[in-house]
Amino acid sequence: MHLLSLLYWIALLIPGFAVLRRWDRSLIDAGPLATISLSFVASLALLSPVSILGFLFGFPVWVLSAATILFVLWGIQDLVRNRAGDDLIPLVKGLLVAEVVLLGAVLWADARIGSKLGADALIHMARIRQFLDHGLTNVDPFVKGDHFYGIYHTNLFHALMASAAQLCGTDQMGVWFAFLPFANLLVAGGIAFLAYRIFPLGWTSWLAALFFLADQGRIDFMTYPNKLAPFFLIPIVAGLLIQTLAGRPTRKQALQLGLVCLVIAQFHGMYAVFTAALVGPALLGFAAWQFLIKRRNPTPWVAVGIAVLVALIWPAISKYDEVKTERETLALKIQRDADPNAVQVSSRARNLLVGKDADNAKFYTINEVAGFEVDWIMKDPSRGWGGGRGFRYWLLGGGLVLGLISARRRQVLLACCILASCAAFLYIPPLCTFLLWLVDARWIILRLETAAFPVLFPALAVGALGWWLDKLVESRAKVVFAALLFLFMAYSAKAILVGLLLALLAVSGLWWLLIRLPFKKYRTEPPYHWPHPWTRALCTLITVAILPGAFAYSGQATVGYLPLDLSFKKADQNWSWFWSYANESEEVRGYELAALRRNRFFLAETIPEGETILCRDTRAMEAVMLRDLHILAPLRSSSGVPALSYLRGINQMMINERLDWPTRSRLLKDYGIRFYLLQGNPKWYPDHVKVRDGRRQLFQDPEQPTWKLVELDPDS
Repeated sequence: MHLLSLLYWIALLIPGFAVLRRWDRSLIDAGPLATISLSFVASLALLSPVSILGFLFGFPVWVLSAATILFVLWGIQDLVRNRAGDDLIPLVKGLLVAEVVLLGAVLWADARIGSKLGADALIHMARIRQFLDHGLTNVDPFVKGDHFYGIYHTNLFHALMASAAQLCGTDQMGVWFAFLPFANLLVAGGIAFLAYRIFPLGWTSWLAALFFLADQGRIDFMTYPNKLAPFFLIPIVAGLLIQTLAGRPTRKQALQLGLVCLVIAQFHGMYAVFTAALVGPALLGFAAWQFLIKRRNPTPWVAVGIAVLVALIWPAISKYDEVKTERETLALKIQRDADPNAVQVSSRARNLLVGKDADNAKFYTINEVAGFEVDWIMKDPSRGWGGGRGFRYWLLGGGLVLGLISARRRQVLLACCILASCAAFLYIPPLCTFLLWLVDARWIILRLETAAFPVLFPALAVGALGWWLDKLVESRAKVVFAALLFLFMAYSAKAILVGLLLALLAVSGLWWLLIRLPFKKYRTEPPYHWPHPWTRALCTLITVAILPGAFAYSGQATVGYLPLDLSFKKADQNWSWFWSYANESEEVRGYELAALRRNRFFLAETIPEGETILCRDTRAMEAVMLRDLHILAPLRSSSGVPALSYLRGINQMMINERLDWPTRSRLLKDYGIRFYLLQGNPKWYPDHVKVRDGRRQLFQDPEQPTWKLVELDPDS
């Protein structure tokens, strides 16, 4: 039943497509994949005012749901009234190609596997549950009180998830679980749009999108906002920027860039900052060039820059709240130090759940430059995206050479400006050090890398390869190239790839007989002039099968390795696991979702809403995600809660076996805690269980023996 929520997301494409036709029909020429993502972004922009007002005034979710229904109905009548068939038929025809077999296989597996339900997904599902219970709010869902939730404040994505759950009659877990195939579809469309703006061929955009999915499509957490923002929305911003700077900017182009940046901020504020950092230098450079060299009015470029900077309002609000919270934390610490009766938490207990910064090894430390002492850092080029024996840099360099000698060199240079902005912050020590001072976390710098290199690589390198292959369409060179690579692939691959090749050739032949000839009278885009569809299918399979082997995350990958055979660092994120798990029974695939729903029922039967519970680690966050409860401090997020590390330490102290009962009892009373969600079998609680009507208040789920709950008696 949870897959019904996919109909909600598909329906949201309707008003966005209607807006695209009215706004700029040239955007639809980017092909069906790009049009899907652009239509969704347009719908998000339409719903943004409703969402923002909802968070400001605390609207219930049904207001956003009603607005969604109204926009969808308007989109339907607009498309019918304006006879959208002339635009829809070429788009539908654009989906009837051999590449859809590969895309459909990934999306089918996504629908069966579902989104990740643990780790950071608990944070997002907790927000969705909070909206369903209390309406749109920016209050922290984990800690009791009116603490501002700055990390995901005024979040359109979470609000729409709650609306989808409400309209489809499912819960926060069901709507989250079912979103994975649509997330990968949006990501593929974003990459396709960027590739099309650099190399305007439909086949090139398909290659880039499929290549990206071959590298990233196996992961089950593409639903996270910190994945959708860089892989779905930032490519669209980059594509629009390249289109804008390739000519003379207009007010409409500035406005559309600003709207997409606004949508990014409503997904993840940090990536709004990254967007400005990536495109800002290119905009400044072009404005200076026009003003100083060309002696032209730089106002259009300034307008585009201002549009991009509008989205920085979201992270600015988060930063203001963070500074305010730090001041409150300092005041509370001074107050505790002055109080002799205050419970002090050791630094070890306070930092127990935070852990060490594992990203330090990915940076160089520079202590001396030209005889002067400095304290600089820079990203290690051989770690992260640059891992894998440097194959990615070689492939990127080869793609840039192919692009720069093509007729699209201007667009390639514009894309290189974005890459250069990212590289400057990563590999120029003073800039990298300044960025670390600004963000105060090395993992954030690594996120900047993922917002540029993995996105622009398929569009540049794979796109350039596709561009030149398409230029060879009238010669025998393409067939010879395809045959040689096929022999290499057959030598390296297993029988399953040969079967996949035969399936692609069969689909390509059926496409030619049943689709190409009947629809010949309609306008087509360049890829359809291939003389033999099997040649295109063969080149597609080879490109997306062999190149990701060299691009693989594992340092052991070489060109002879294929995606189905790669071994990645995480055993649950390789393609072998992906396909095998997708073919498991529904009972196996849905076990985690069913277990969470049983746990929700157990909590609903045993704990009243609004209680603050004692629990540790991710189970505490899971409890808040399942029911309207509170905890002292979550493992992650809750940046607006003062003295968060102190509260983590208090939580650890109360669970610790060694703590004496008088201190534990006092803390339980101070923080209003009555219920303890056990993990393991601690020895301190049996003597302090609440007795009501002669019965000890101890509960256990018979189907989940590890879920035990007790009501404590602090006065015992």
